[in-house]
Amino acid sequence: MIINPVFTNKELESHLEDFFRLYFSSPISDNLGGMHANHAFALYVVLKKFSPALVVESGVWKGFSTWLIESTLPNAKIVSIDPEPKTRQYTSFRADYKIEDFAEIDWTAYDIEDSLCFFDDHQNAYQRLQDMKWHGFKRAIFEDNFPFGQGDCYSLRHVLSRNGHPTRQMSEQYKPKSMRRLMYLLEEKILYRNYSRQSIVRKANNADRSTMLKNISVYQEMSPICINSAHDWGGSWDDPSYSLSATPLFPSKAELLENINSLSYLRDDELSIELFYGYICYIELR
Repeated sequence: MIINPVFTNKELESHLEDFFRLYFSSPISDNLGGMHANHAFALYVVLKKFSPALVVESGVWKGFSTWLIESTLPNAKIVSIDPEPKTRQYTSFRADYKIEDFAEIDWTAYDIEDSLCFFDDHQNAYQRLQDMKWHGFKRAIFEDNFPFGQGDCYSLRHVLSRNGHPTRQMSEQYKPKSMRRLMYLLEEKILYRNYSRQSIVRKANNADRSTMLKNISVYQEMSPICINSAHDWGGSWDDPSYSLSATPLFPSKAELLENINSLSYLRDDELSIELFYGYICYIELR
């Protein structure tokens, strides 16, 4: 689904050369578990288009996204939120680092009139929209926009599908086995009732979709630069649950390498692990 898109593929293509020059200068040599080219590019072009004065990132991991934000917008204020700062490899001296949850921060201490939220925190995206609305934020990128049947959090794609997010982890390859699985099931049934992130698990319903559509003015899944022949969970893009709402800028890695001058020195295999695409989206609240 796309609602009032604000980016065209032609506009996206105009940023590719500059993006790749920046991307391959990253101080993070191995960003395993973090963003790769398709999602980093989406963040980059949104930052370029709106140049917000304040960028709030929820989910820092090794610090790649902080570095990308800082490098793209050298004058922006950055608030970086992560409960596990020990994983951070890159630290920005211009960022305010916090370990509280996004919903627990006193945002009246910041000027959020011209701001952008970047959520890469594997939390309930529907709840994040409510948090944003309560505090007065209008624009956001959701990096963890899993299709139904995949992922470890209730994504906006899950909301739009009306299927909910019935277990903590929906992706088969990450589901716990044997005794660990039993403990997870007990946690879902008992412990999740007693702490603040219990809403990661959500039953199938129509209300969330209706309320979300009432409160957003823009929902755009950002076009990937290019994709692999199968989607990132091993199946066909033709499956309705995995269908693309955004046309890739290039049909293959080979054509990407052939047409982008800043990639002329790279071999195809150097990009082979960099093409994850999880329907990263940009939204605006009414």
